[in-house]
This record gives sequence, C-alpha cells and structure tokens, in this order.
Amino acid sequence: MVRPLAAAGALVCVSLLTACSGSSASARLHGPLLVSDGRWDSGMAAALGGQLARVGPCIGLGESMVVWPDGVSWDEDAESLVLPDSTPVGLGDDVSGGGGSMTTSSVDSLCGPDAADALRECGVDVGSEVIVFNVGSSVSTEPVS
Repeated sequence: MVRPLAAAGALVCVSLLTACSGSSASARLHGPLLVSDGRWDSGMAAALGGQLARVGPCIGLGESMVVWPDGVSWDEDAESLVLPDSTPVGLGDDVSGGGGSMTTSSVDSLCGPDAADALRECGVDVGSEVIVFNVGSSVSTEPVS
C-alpha cells in the first residue's frame, strides 16, 4: 500500500508537471528497476512511502510501478533494493521519499521513449498511476509519518 502524506501532494504534482516538462530527465530499466537520471527544473512535494514489491517483472511499491531516483540499484542475489548509502531493502520492507504520482502518459512525456518502453515491459497498464521519486532525491527506510 502506498501512503501519500498529504492529499495536497497530488495538486502539487499537477502544477509542477508543466515545470518539469522542459527538463532533461529520462528513465530506463536497470534490471527490474525503472531509474531516472538527468535533471528536473522543479520537484514534486508529496512524501511517499510503501512496501517494496514486485510489479510484474519489475520492482515498485505495493501494486504501483515506481520511477526510482538515480543511485538506487538492485541486488539480484539478495533480491533487494540497494539505496545509495548501500542500505539493502528487502521485498516487503518500507521505503519512503519525496516525489509524487502521475499517469503513464505523463511519465512518457516527462522521461521519454525509454520510460514508455520500460512501463510496457513491466506490464503497467496505460493510464495507470506511477509513483515518481524526484530525480536526485534520496529514498530511505524511515517510516512516513
């Protein structure tokens, strides 16, 4: 289950999407993770959290696909997400960070054709909501409060 901290976060996401559209963000599959790189002119202000889970052949939170920030990786042998500080996060463990959610078409527009291909590879339905952690932001195992 994904737990946004503030209902206002969705409104912030919508208002910032246009600010992000001129940015140079992209996203590609790195193993089972859809990872962003580049930069955004702005970020989204919602605090997000949820349990690490498989979304088709990929890794997300709950039942939602995630665009992870650059610096996270996947350890196939341990089946865990590895945070930039080398903290492993196993399936079912909580992860949190700053960002927001948007539809698949918005992710495609923001992050380009590689992201669109990755979402299809992960079996994400067109029009589904996707969790997007801000480019360059950190994710942690701290609970969302």
